[in-house]
Amino acid sequence: MIKYLFRDVKKFKILYLTLFTLFVIAICTILSLLETYSNVDDAVNAFYGNYIKDDYMLYKKNLTEKELGKIEGIDSVEKVEGTIEADFRVKLDNDERRTLRIQSISKEIDKLYSYDSMDSKGLHISKKFMEENDLSLGDTLRISINGIEKEMKIVESIVNPSALFSIKSWNEPSPDGKYFSDAYMDISEFEKFGFSADMYNKVLIKVGKYKSDLENDLESIISNSKIVEKNEQISYITVNEEIGDLKTVSSFFIVIFSVCILSIIVVVTQKIIGELQKKIAYFKSIGIKNGELAKYFTLPYIGIVGISFIVGSCFSRVIGKILLGVYSDVFNLPEYDFVFHNRNFILILSVLAIIITIVYVFQYKKIKNMSVARVLKGEEDKIVKNSCRIGKGIPLFVKNVLRNILRNRGRSIFTGIAIIFSFILLITSFFFFDSLEHSLSSRVNEVNNYDYKIAFVKEMEKKEIADIMGKFDYQLEKAIAGELVMPEEELDVVISSSDSLKESILLKDIEGKEIDLENPNLCIIPYRYKQQFGINSGDNITVETVNEEGKIVKHDLKITNVVYEYTMFSVYVSPSIMKQIYCEDTYTSAYVNLDKEQEYKELTSIEEISTIEKNDYIYDSYGSIISGVEQFAKIIFIFSLVVLAAIFMGISYISLSTRKRDIAILKMLGAKNRYIYMSIMTEMNVILIVSLLVGIVISSPLKNILSSVFSNNRICFLPYIKEETYLMIILIIGILINLMMLYFFIPIRKINYKKELFR
Repeated sequence: MIKYLFRDVKKFKILYLTLFTLFVIAICTILSLLETYSNVDDAVNAFYGNYIKDDYMLYKKNLTEKELGKIEGIDSVEKVEGTIEADFRVKLDNDERRTLRIQSISKEIDKLYSYDSMDSKGLHISKKFMEENDLSLGDTLRISINGIEKEMKIVESIVNPSALFSIKSWNEPSPDGKYFSDAYMDISEFEKFGFSADMYNKVLIKVGKYKSDLENDLESIISNSKIVEKNEQISYITVNEEIGDLKTVSSFFIVIFSVCILSIIVVVTQKIIGELQKKIAYFKSIGIKNGELAKYFTLPYIGIVGISFIVGSCFSRVIGKILLGVYSDVFNLPEYDFVFHNRNFILILSVLAIIITIVYVFQYKKIKNMSVARVLKGEEDKIVKNSCRIGKGIPLFVKNVLRNILRNRGRSIFTGIAIIFSFILLITSFFFFDSLEHSLSSRVNEVNNYDYKIAFVKEMEKKEIADIMGKFDYQLEKAIAGELVMPEEELDVVISSSDSLKESILLKDIEGKEIDLENPNLCIIPYRYKQQFGINSGDNITVETVNEEGKIVKHDLKITNVVYEYTMFSVYVSPSIMKQIYCEDTYTSAYVNLDKEQEYKELTSIEEISTIEKNDYIYDSYGSIISGVEQFAKIIFIFSLVVLAAIFMGISYISLSTRKRDIAILKMLGAKNRYIYMSIMTEMNVILIVSLLVGIVISSPLKNILSSVFSNNRICFLPYIKEETYLMIILIIGILINLMMLYFFIPIRKINYKKELFR
């Protein structure tokens, strides 16, 4: 039967080539995502294991060596090291937006990854910050804090393993290597800026053996302190969330591609079995079992899967390296070799094995149910044709078009699935960019009604702020750290409030209604929390905060509104609620509106201000995310077009092979080539329109699914796609299909009705 197998493969080569292309793209996409996930995960874990040895960080002002000794006296604690950490303003090119979070160098617990260095005391700065600002070793930076300004020499280019995802706070969407960086210097250098070298504000703690109540022991020794476990650090959490998202994306595409491929294989199998009915009936009549015949028809799929797996794996290495480079840049990782992982191969091969098994079972049932007697008698089997009736009074041209669509339901469904699948892939590729762009533009142009947002170096009272900000138009804001307590999870959140929020920010709920910001019971949560926890307006939530005395206090709040927010997930509350949570009448930041350029210079000269962010700086802060989204969108976009082209090759083959006799009959009756071509074009465009309408309907729940799947505790992709995107995708698919339909005109002209009907 082998010679028959090769003959059949050659006969249906276009169909098998289509499936081969689909399998290659699917394997390439999924494997590249899985391998990117595995490689990034390996690189991060190796980095942590080799350089990060602290298990806890403890924060409190003015810690002494005596207090460090008490901590080291705890049985489970192996090593303790005191450090100093502070945010310094950087003056560079007359721009004071840049901030360095400088920490004293750890001598025993944590290590820095060094790219290049010089033997001198000075600043040890991340390589990314240096590249973004065109800095080199030996250059000097003017930095200031506490009213003291000095020049410091850059002596080392580094990566801080504990800050792979380096952001100023939870409010920052992504690392901004140009305007913010972690940096290091010797503890003695801090004395030049008014710090005491034996008074620490941060403690690194290495644990020798696990102890469940270690945090309680630490709290009893150092009261009113902030204790952060390694896996609760901003960098650690965000890096793991990003890595987890890669795994989620891979799983998403495994499902999408599997469903699509199975749907197409079913239609292709029906076509092949329909064409080879007589051969199947002959084999069955001479005693060949149904199972053997099913194996016979499954062998080409096994061959396709095997070859496509090899080819797809090769291409996945190229794409995986590109994606690894994107993530390495975001995480500020050093160069890392791309390697394949056996577990990913096993996973994909398992999915492919399941698909092949399903195909085998489907073919077995089709062959088993085939009537040998009917086929050998020359009767048309029911799996080939479907009867249909078209109402009277419809023009002949339209009637022929509808009849062809309805009679060949399998082919029509095959075509529709291909178009819908391509539409979904294209929608997916554009979703991320549209959602991000919409969120940024709406925040800058509609939500934020201020010029600059400033942060103070410390919590300040109204009178203090008035003394330094009296000449400016500003609105104060208070933000404190807290935890959102849910039944199965505790989430770090920022709780913020403003006496005049309505003058700075225009907030609307998810239904588009403007929110009454003067409501004394105001409690606003971002859409992400509704999405994640199923909470909504009218529900109660519990938040935990640390009060002025350093004690953890729980507060029950009733949600009044839900707002769309892409990032900066704050729980907004009214000033009256904030006073219940945190009694001190102090503020941490302010929204500022400026009229003159001179005022900006004056604003930057205020030493009590730690950071100054212009409203539209938000675009800069999203730079790394936008870059990653664009890379991902481009890959999916290209794959979508290739998938559409490959599938249409199969559609063309099926359509022409099943129409030859019908076309010959039409030609015998006097139909011109142009008439036949136009009827086929019209048929395809009817299927195209119906498929696109189905795709548009599907896209509505798809947006919500994509938003839910790809959002995390740091970033929320809002369920939004621009109308222009829909139009562009429709035009891309429509133009591509109609251009490829030109191919039909050549074989139509070559069909000779005499040879086709009377041979």
